[in-house]
Amino acid sequence: MKIKIISSQVAEWYYETSKAYAERKAYERGFSIGFEEGFRRAKTSMVKNMIMKFDFSDRNIVDIAEVSMEFVQKIRAELNK
Repeated sequence: MKIKIISSQVAEWYYETSKAYAERKAYERGFSIGFEEGFRRAKTSMVKNMIMKFDFSDRNIVDIAEVSMEFVQKIRAELNK
């Protein structure tokens, strides 16, 4: 009888530990995705402002914002639509 109780307690502990681990990993992943999305939006906003307010060249924007030329050209094309 004691073995069944201990076995049940171990199973419950393992389940709770696994559940907590999964929840923590999901939270960390969500935080990471949210951070990356926020960073992407900030870069997009910065590039748009450099184009619209300051009329910087694509090369200057690439150097200042530390983004790719393709990224700048994509944003410029979207603004020119």
